Amino acid sequence: MGAIYPILLKLFTEELETIGKKSGLLSAFWSLGSIVGTFLTGFYFIEFLGSTRTLYLLSLILILPIFFTGKIFKKLLVIVLIIFSLVLTDKWSLANNKKENSANKIFESESNYYKIRVMDNFDLTLGNLRILLLDMDAHSVESKDGRKLNNYTEIYPIFKFFKKDLEKIYVIGGGSYSMAKGFNREYPLAEVVVSEIDPKVTKTAENFFNLNEYPIKTIFGDARINLMKDGKKYDLIFGDAYNSFISLPWHLTTIEFNDLVKDHLKNGGIYVVNFISALKLGDSLFFQSMLKTFRLSFPNVYIFVFGDVAFMPQNVILVGVNSDEKINLSNIDDDFFQKYRTADNFSVDDGLVLRDNFAPLERLMSPLIRDYFSSYARFNQLID
Repeated sequence: MGAIYPILLKLFTEELETIGKKSGLLSAFWSLGSIVGTFLTGFYFIEFLGSTRTLYLLSLILILPIFFTGKIFKKLLVIVLIIFSLVLTDKWSLANNKKENSANKIFESESNYYKIRVMDNFDLTLGNLRILLLDMDAHSVESKDGRKLNNYTEIYPIFKFFKKDLEKIYVIGGGSYSMAKGFNREYPLAEVVVSEIDPKVTKTAENFFNLNEYPIKTIFGDARINLMKDGKKYDLIFGDAYNSFISLPWHLTTIEFNDLVKDHLKNGGIYVVNFISALKLGDSLFFQSMLKTFRLSFPNVYIFVFGDVAFMPQNVILVGVNSDEKINLSNIDDDFFQKYRTADNFSVDDGLVLRDNFAPLERLMSPLIRDYFSSYARFNQLID
């Protein structure tokens, strides 16, 4: 793309005396085109054409400079060859998609945020699974046979031990709505509200994950902005939003956001946040920072983990109570009790306090992502 600018400048400039004026004019149009192209691509082309056809459109636009030079026969020949190549590529892409669909992919689409796929897969231990992938990330895995998967989305029954009467529940991040649906089943009298940034993800959950069967309200938009506009107080707020792969939106991890959540909790209300990290050794810097920041807003904190080895990446659940009263967890089910970890057992000396003006999540998570990505890539290949 950068090579096109000097070529256009040469074609556009006839006299050396006016090259500065012409260069400035071309630069202005170049900048204007970048701005318009960015917004059209992000808010229109990708959603309505898809990323592949957007690239085809860009390729065709780049052919236009051919009309400014060369003989008409060469122009037509080049255009015909390029269009022929694009058509063949498009047909190959469609054929490849059909081939994948005949295997285990049952849905594919693109939104302003993600490439959305729904896959059906069979596991010898877990049975028939339905998986929601956003880009390359498996954001939700549900059993079509009703089996327990022993993942973090099945932790919802435990919260009645923290607060008896759960009347209002707020979930940050929808996905397939596994968490929200679990809350609705366990606490049928509670109002469940979900903050989801992508309407197409919610539509996918309705079409392929039975969301229409549940009386769950969805608010579209960024969760932090939605909470700032929300004047209600909740018994439980569950944070389950991801950026890409295993990274969290940084502005949902800071002390300022935790304080905002606390302001929207009733007395004795619960804030729960789910993320992936190791608990000890080299890959635990993100966990230490999350816990260190969390404690400043919620001194009364509890930890549940879905993993057996402390130095391996796993789902970590931080539970903060908006009360000084300690919670007695002796009566919880053995399965949950085995996942409980005392917060005082973990050092946070190397962790950072995450703030709105300094939350370097990419640096904190880089060793974790490096070690976790290879195993996750193999999993992604198996289900795709």
